[in-house]
Amino acid sequence: RRAQAVAWDSRVNRILVFGGILDVEKAANDFWGFRRGIGWTQLTEDGASTSPSRRDQAAMDWDGPGLRLLLFGGRGEQNRELNDLWEFGPSSIWQQLVAADHSSAPPARASHTASWGTEAGRPLVYGGAAGEQTLGDLWQYSKTGGWKRLHETGAPGTPDARFGHATAFDPKGKRLLVYGGCTDLECPTNEVWQCAPLRR
Repeated sequence: RRAQAVAWDSRVNRILVFGGILDVEKAANDFWGFRRGIGWTQLTEDGASTSPSRRDQAAMDWDGPGLRLLLFGGRGEQNRELNDLWEFGPSSIWQQLVAADHSSAPPARASHTASWGTEAGRPLVYGGAAGEQTLGDLWQYSKTGGWKRLHETGAPGTPDARFGHATAFDPKGKRLLVYGGCTDLECPTNEVWQCAPLRR
C-alpha cells in the first residue's frame, strides 16, 4: 500500500497503520499494529462500518498521556477530501469526535499533518491540499473548546502553504517543527520552520 497514515504508539511500543491505497488502486480503512518480536496484528478489518471511512493521505498521531490516537481528514472515495476527526482510545474502538463537514472544523484536506504533544494534550493540524488549493493554516483541537484556528493560510511570518511535509512537536522547546513538503513554488523543499508562532 501507499499513502497510508502512520503513528507510533508509545504505550506498547508499536507502529500503527491506517488505510491508504492498496495494490488494486482502492482506498482502505483497515487498521494494523506492528510490534517487534510479535509482528503484525490486524486491529480492525477493511470495510468495518464502525471505523473511519476508507481514505488515503490522512494524518494521525499518538497522544501518550491520553492513551489515544487521533486521525483527521484525508482523501476518501471519489477523490473527496475529508475533515472528520476520530479517536482510537483504550477501549480499542473508534469514536468519531467531529463529523465531516462540521461548520467549526478545518476545511477538508489531504497530505497534511497532525501532531500531539502540546502541554494541554491538544492536537495540531497543519497544511495540506484541498483540490488545487495548497493550505498553510494551523489548527488546534480540544474536547471542551472544539477547533480553533491559530494561523490562516498566508498569515505574515508563516511558511508558504504546503502539503506532503512532516511535523513533530518538541515538548522541551514547546514548539511545532515543520520540515519540507511541496509548496506552489517549489517541490520538494527542504526548509525547516518552528511554530510558537510559526517562524523559520
